[in-house]
Amino acid sequence: MSKQRHDPYAAWRYRNYTLFAIARNLLMLGSQMQSVAIGWELYERTSSALILGGVGLVQVIPVILLTLPAGHVADQWNRQRIVFLTDLMLALCSFGLAVLSYTHGSIFLVYTCLFLGGVAKAFNSPASNAWLPQLIPLEVFSNAATWNIDLSPI
Repeated sequence: MSKQRHDPYAAWRYRNYTLFAIARNLLMLGSQMQSVAIGWELYERTSSALILGGVGLVQVIPVILLTLPAGHVADQWNRQRIVFLTDLMLALCSFGLAVLSYTHGSIFLVYTCLFLGGVAKAFNSPASNAWLPQLIPLEVFSNAATWNIDLSPI
């Protein structure tokens, strides 16, 4: 009986998975950088730990409230379209945050952008996780799942 050689990079040999993984990792990196920048700016502007704590709270509330409905939507609708629309929404929220940062906009508007970004993340995560098996053959799914660890806090 011949032993089949394990290929640790099997998932990366599929173009769709490679594009998906690169985009997901860039989204995660950008999200982490944005969180640090927002926290830094708001604390510098207000010197308030309460305002800083509100940043995390306003992002996690939609994730907690929308987890089950977002999973249902991901099961019922086109996952690729959901991922595209939520990524677009995240980009628009980031643009809005950039404008608010440049113009020293109100904290309320910053929180609004963060809340909408939390809504987008709530729908993006289940849709992208459910989309992954559609991108690659079943025999390399475990390899792709190993590479696709989600380390984002939200």
